[in-house]
Formats: sequence, structure tokens, C-alpha cells
Amino acid sequence: MRNEIKWAAVLLGCTMIWGATFPLMKLAMTFLDPIPFLAVRFSIGAAVLWLLFRRRVRASPRSIFFHGAVLGLSLYLAMVLQVFGLTMTSSTNSAFLSAIYIAVIPVYTALVKKTRLPPENVFAVTLVTIGMLFVCGAVEIDLSGGFPLVWSMTSFGLGDALTLACSFCFGLYITLSGEYSQKYDPFAITTVNMGFFALCAWMVFFIFPQGGIGYLGHPSLIAALFVTGVFGAALCYGGMITSQRYLNPVTVVVLLAGEPVFGALFAMIIPIDGQVERMSLSCLAGSAMILFAIMTGEVAGALRLSRSGGERD
Repeated sequence: MRNEIKWAAVLLGCTMIWGATFPLMKLAMTFLDPIPFLAVRFSIGAAVLWLLFRRRVRASPRSIFFHGAVLGLSLYLAMVLQVFGLTMTSSTNSAFLSAIYIAVIPVYTALVKKTRLPPENVFAVTLVTIGMLFVCGAVEIDLSGGFPLVWSMTSFGLGDALTLACSFCFGLYITLSGEYSQKYDPFAITTVNMGFFALCAWMVFFIFPQGGIGYLGHPSLIAALFVTGVFGAALCYGGMITSQRYLNPVTVVVLLAGEPVFGALFAMIIPIDGQVERMSLSCLAGSAMILFAIMTGEVAGALRLSRSGGERD
């Protein structure tokens, strides 16, 4: 029980830090293009993890390198889509659209295990889809007169589409990391994961060079890279994968649901170009739908599990 409480607190701390990284990443990308930013950020994360956990990596079976590479590739795809999307949408939109992965994880699990999707997850996926339309501005709330909902599909931008795609990659990453956390030392596989991610990013950067890295000395960029690299990459991903070993999937998903909330809060605190973000009424309504879907879907699953006394699908 003590382990569960400790790792639940760790995972909640991770979601808070990840929420703060949304505006920090947006700030960093005023100095660096997305690919070099990811290359530097995850190189920092990989270096920190290697210094701390290299003995655990060396003591692991060789298969950790293959599975770590699979994790690294899925996370790389997710992060590339996220950072490119973030350059074309708000930190708030990015935070909430990225969080859709929480609702699609049960879908991946059902497909992998060839089981029927529980009704609470069907509800969650449906409501999350509706909430997504409000968050990205495809449906807007207009209280000036007449019907209060206005269809505005042109508001669904490329940045929102890329961020939505990233959420599906994140869902795959977390599903796989949950499986591998039971097989390997969590920080060892996170180290391999980070290293492969950094390798992918540098390879893409040198093959398709963009922007260079000439602004690395700027204090704001150094601070953003330190927080997103050391805390957001190394410690948080390691903490998340470790927590999956001790926490049941319901608890993990419920705690991860806090990420978009922290993302929106920090976007209203951390200024970008001297300005902070404000949430529109439509974005607020859609965000509430997404959080409600995530929370109620998982709580309903927990109640069904406790009543049946069996394992969750």
C-alpha cells in the first residue's frame, strides 16, 4: 500500500511537470526548430539516465535494446507530431488534444487482447471525440443570439490534426511501456528508450537540416531545455514507467488525466512573447468534456471491477 501511494504521488508529479512543458516547449521553439529541439532535449535526458542507470542497462538482457528501440520510435513519432502541431496551435489545445491518448489506451488494449471494449470506454471515446471538436474550434459556442452552437470546421487546423495523431502514438507508447515495465528494470529500459529517441532525432536533423542550433546560449532556451530534458524527459518518463509496475491501469490513467489541466494552468501563467494564453468558452467546454469522459470512464471501470471481483479487460 505504501508503494502504491508513493508511486501515485510520483506519477501525479510527472503529470504536473508535463503540463508545465507545453508552454516551455512553445517558448523553446521560438529559438529552435522542432527537430533540433527534440534532439537536444532527449540527448540531455538520455545522458542523465545513462549516468545514473548505466549499470542496470548493462545487467539487462539483450532484448531490452530491441524493445527500448520500439518504445523510442513510438515516442519519437508522438513527440514529432506534438511539437510540429504545437507550432501551429495553442499550448492549451495541444495539452487537451494530446490527452486523448488516455481514452484510446483501452482501445489498444482491447485490440491486443482481442476482448470487447467495455461500455464505459465506449462512452469515454465518444465524449472525448465531441470534446475535441470544441477544443480545436470546429464547434464554437456563440451566445450572441440564436442557436448557441456554431459549426466552424475551418477552425480545425493542421496543428490540431497533428496533435490528435500524436495522441494515438502516445497511447501506443504507454500501452507498450506498461507491458515492458513488468519485464525489464523500468529505468534501464527508459535509458535505452531515451537514447534511441535522441539517435532518431539527430539522424533526421542531419539528413533534413533545419534552423541550426545557434541560439543554444539564450538563457530562456537553456532553462526550457533543462526542465524539459532533465525533468520532463529523463525523470518523468522513468517515473511513469516505474509507476506502471506498482499501480493498476485504472489509477495510472486517472492520474495521467491531470496533465491537460496542468497544461492549461501553466499556459495561463508562463508568458510567451510577453503574453499568456486565455481559454475561450468553447475550449473550456470541450476541455471539461474530455476530463469528464476520462475520469468517469475510468471510475466506472473501477466500480465494475470491484463488483465483479475479476480482472479488468
